[in-house]
Amino acid sequence: MAEVYGVLNKAWKSTCKTVFGEELGELKDYKDWLCEYVHPTRIELSGSAEKVCLSIDDYCKGAKFAGLEKIDLSKRFEPLGINEVKDIDSIVEALQDRFSYTGNIILGNSRFVEGSSNIVDSSFILDSIMINDSKYLAYCDLVKMQEYSFGTYADAESQFAIKCREGHKNRRYFECHTNYLSTDCFYSANLQNCTNCMFSFGAEAKSHLVGNLQLPEDKYLSLKSKIKSEIADILRKNKRIFSLLEVIEKSCDYAPEIKLKTGKGDEILDKGVIEAAFSKTTRLILGKELKGIDAYSKLLQKHSPKSEVLAMPSPLTGERVYAAGYLSQVVGAYGIKSRLVGDDEIRKVGDFHIKAESIEKLSLDSDSLSKDLHPIAYLALDGKTGKLLNMIDCAITQHSESCYHGSPYVYSKKCGYSFWPRHSEYIFGSSAALNSSFCINSHYSKFLTRTFEVDCCENSSDLYFSHNCENVQNSLFCFNVKNLKNAIGNASFQPDRYRAIKKSILEQVADEIEKKKDFRWDIYNLACAKN
Repeated sequence: MAEVYGVLNKAWKSTCKTVFGEELGELKDYKDWLCEYVHPTRIELSGSAEKVCLSIDDYCKGAKFAGLEKIDLSKRFEPLGINEVKDIDSIVEALQDRFSYTGNIILGNSRFVEGSSNIVDSSFILDSIMINDSKYLAYCDLVKMQEYSFGTYADAESQFAIKCREGHKNRRYFECHTNYLSTDCFYSANLQNCTNCMFSFGAEAKSHLVGNLQLPEDKYLSLKSKIKSEIADILRKNKRIFSLLEVIEKSCDYAPEIKLKTGKGDEILDKGVIEAAFSKTTRLILGKELKGIDAYSKLLQKHSPKSEVLAMPSPLTGERVYAAGYLSQVVGAYGIKSRLVGDDEIRKVGDFHIKAESIEKLSLDSDSLSKDLHPIAYLALDGKTGKLLNMIDCAITQHSESCYHGSPYVYSKKCGYSFWPRHSEYIFGSSAALNSSFCINSHYSKFLTRTFEVDCCENSSDLYFSHNCENVQNSLFCFNVKNLKNAIGNASFQPDRYRAIKKSILEQVADEIEKKKDFRWDIYNLACAKN
């Protein structure tokens, strides 16, 4: 721990000097502030009282936990007896000793990682989760191909970031939200391809902005130097500073001054395509065709809450706009609902600016800034990129088709009630199902086909109620194992026997789901059957 913290403390000081022009002191003194935007790492103890870090908080209390480094993925068990496989409850009860949830997931070429989980090909990572191909990160969540970042959430391919949310390919930025391809920006939101901007919203391909007003370069750089120094002084003194979201929240006290005309076309949406895809998927996976996807929303959203999409009228057009589920926590935390606009609307906000005289008296406190910035202080949590077709009640969408109620949908089609399917199709009720097809309630997994209630699995097919499996085919209730087929509870059966048990179990599952629109067991509560 000391070695990892020591290196990251130096990286923190270097990042502060790069962003603010001066160091701010010790990293540990800013932990509480930097963690405000990220999900906390869950810590449990293994049976040998060793710390197990978890990136997923859904696992039931009272279950057994183990670090990945302690798991024997080649371990096999004896098949269950005839009375133990007569129904699903008997199987769950019989397998309790074999069920344990895995944390400390550090994979690939990763090293120098502490207090973290779901880390892939990354180094010098502290108290972070869901990190891929990154280095020199502390207190980050859902980050990919990132360097020198602290307190950052849902960002990718960026460098020198301090306390930012949702971005891509940014450099040297602080308190920025949903910015893309931008450099040297402070306290700004929804910028695209911008350089040297402060307190700006919705601008595209612009530079030297303050409050969306473009200044001469020399005047901007002089003001920027002053603002950076003031931010550094406040941080050194208080170990925190106000959020841009606080400024937007306080701007809600002011009536909108911008009025926009409706810009939406007459796209015809066909929910029937999603309904047909859902029925096809249930038939393939459960053996029974279920109809009416919304009737099963409780089942599908039980462990994919980030798929929930908030809808509200835009304050600028009155049209329905959306907030992505995985970003919408800020809506409740900061009370900014009346300042949320659509992706197309925020681009138009970028054409407005504050008065020149307001810039001369900008003061670094949220009350004063909201008074000056409220004419342009809006936020869009619904980005649209590429070709999109028949996307219904979705937010943060990229190159996707016929998806319903969820976010973000990326290179995916015929999905519903899901969080972050990528390069996937026929995905329902799932979180982060990547490069997969025909999955229901399948989470944080990749390269899956025909799965139901699985978590942290890869390269598997026809898999049910299973956790941390790799290259497992035609199996039920398998935990922490790889290279198996026709297995129940990590024990292989003869193919005919396996198929007979599977048919019986799936009939029970499908009948209960059809009747109750829910099911009592899921991958996150199986290990607590005795509690």
